[in-house]
Amino acid sequence: MSKKAKILIIVAILVLTCVTAVAAQNNFPGEESAKQMGFALKDSAKTLINKDSNLSKNYGQDQDNTVAIIMGEEVSKEYFMYRMSLYEACHAENPAQDTWNLVKKQAFERNFADSHQLLPSEADIIAATNQQRKLAESTKESHEIAKTLINSMGLSEDEYWNTFKPKYETEPLLISENVAAYCSENNVSEADLGDIEYEVTNTAFFDELNVKY
Repeated sequence: MSKKAKILIIVAILVLTCVTAVAAQNNFPGEESAKQMGFALKDSAKTLINKDSNLSKNYGQDQDNTVAIIMGEEVSKEYFMYRMSLYEACHAENPAQDTWNLVKKQAFERNFADSHQLLPSEADIIAATNQQRKLAESTKESHEIAKTLINSMGLSEDEYWNTFKPKYETEPLLISENVAAYCSENNVSEADLGDIEYEVTNTAFFDELNVKY
């Protein structure tokens, strides 16, 4: 398997949102890099899944973990830190600011998808996740890389593919794809991030990260 194929599989697994992940495809070393990336994500991934919080719902958790409300969508500290760790893992120049821009974009896309009947169904999410798992496990080598990364995150393969992946990665990815396709087909301009309404509920959290909000 080529080095380029390896990094594409890892991107499919994690849906990394930073350009440097793709830029690194020419020197991606394989399992050792997957292990290092998994360890880099471990704390935030485990905290996120244990708190059971995501972009749009706190699932009955203490509301003190909400750091911002964007277009009515609550952003939890745990979700923000997990997304930021993805940027850090691929050496983004400003992970915290990139994450802030990302969660604003995700909130807009979720609202747009909801109002235009573009939200993916549970069946859509499961099918897309299964397809990504099939790709990741298509060869012995790629499966070992995926397994190494997932286990290094502190998750079992079934926990990742059946719980973590659908909820925190596949769903927002499908929403983004659906919105982009709709806008392209209907000549609709996607929102300027500056026009998105939001309320920062924990300024100390963002100030400590030097996020310009």
